[in-house]
Amino acid sequence: MNKIDLNMKIGDSVTIFPALSGIYMNYGVDFCCGGDRSIEEALKDSNIDRDIIISAIDKKLASLEEAGETTIKLNEQTNEQLIENIIHTHHAYLRRILPELGINLFKLIEVHGHNHPELFDVHHLVGLLRIDLEEHLIKEEKQLFPKIRINDVDEVRSLIRKLEDEHDSAGDVLKRLTVVTDHFKLPEDACTTYAITYKQLQQLQEDMYQHVHKENNVLFERFE
Repeated sequence: MNKIDLNMKIGDSVTIFPALSGIYMNYGVDFCCGGDRSIEEALKDSNIDRDIIISAIDKKLASLEEAGETTIKLNEQTNEQLIENIIHTHHAYLRRILPELGINLFKLIEVHGHNHPELFDVHHLVGLLRIDLEEHLIKEEKQLFPKIRINDVDEVRSLIRKLEDEHDSAGDVLKRLTVVTDHFKLPEDACTTYAITYKQLQQLQEDMYQHVHKENNVLFERFE
């Protein structure tokens, strides 16, 4: 059975073994914005014992090996394939979910805000995230991706530096959302809309981790 190399960059480990992203997310390990760190270093961010996480990683790799699972690794995709993947998978998702979250959170504030004042913070943070990400998507689609397609390396590098900073800012907001919602834990008086909204927030976090990983640790690295 293959064992994970703890000196490998954590971003590379997800690029080679995409299934590991679920393990990292379950244990609160950042593999996207902090993707250039070694796995060993990244595990220090989690509150879970490192040996438990390593065991989970090794079990996942063993199950993949046993099943003979094969996937098209992200680093084997062309720039155009990655761009299309990002736009149609992640940008399309954000354009749909961010407005929907805003509507649901407004409803929750009206009904539950007096008992759960943290909902006002959640609404505010999602609003900030929506503003930042909508502008971010346009910059990628109208500025960065066209420059990548014509291989304007100098301009691409300049844009990447700015966009990576925006990724970090979005990551900070997502971490704050996790804290404010106590890791998306539902209160006892949660209604159906409450449950749906918190599930959407958790899915948003998971999608953003995948989204930023594909950009920071795969596509952008090609221009360093």
